[in-house]
Amino acid sequence: MTMGAFLETLDNLPTMRGRTLVLVDVSRSMDMAADDTGGTYRELATLFASVIAYRSAPGRTIFMAYGETPVWVPVGDYPTLNYVRDRLGGIDLGRNAYPSDALEKARLEGGVFDTIVVLSDTQVFAPRASEGKSIYDKFTEYMIYTGTRPTLYSINLAGDGTGATVTVDLGIGTAVMVDGWSMDTLRLIFS
Repeated sequence: MTMGAFLETLDNLPTMRGRTLVLVDVSRSMDMAADDTGGTYRELATLFASVIAYRSAPGRTIFMAYGETPVWVPVGDYPTLNYVRDRLGGIDLGRNAYPSDALEKARLEGGVFDTIVVLSDTQVFAPRASEGKSIYDKFTEYMIYTGTRPTLYSINLAGDGTGATVTVDLGIGTAVMVDGWSMDTLRLIFS
């Protein structure tokens, strides 16, 4: 896809509805090459995060980086791709990634979100060995605690590229797992 086609596609995406939380994996495996050009999964995650912010109302997208510990990443109301890249590029939070801890931090400190997007180089639904709670468990706790029904999207950037999706009805909310990435992945998030 050419840059012109990419930008045209961006302009055709609807505006993101409501508040969005973007959880970005910054563990060391995200610095591995994502393709033959040498671009990394972290750079790809940064691009996706920037697009989400670009197509959202000012101040409606909140970022959190996670690895072995989660941290809020302030990016302001009108973050550019370069600004988001610079903010996420310098963070090293260890070699392991614990998205369930990030979702717990969001539950306790972040308020209410309409959409939660997890950008990682792996599917994030396995339980953390030390506590036995998966992101499903933390997502359910989040929904009960906040009284909301956001949609959770887990994007496996290192997937097989098919963009195959699995939707899981948790009874009180929906989680969508996406294997691989494409412009269709963005369209799904914005639908």
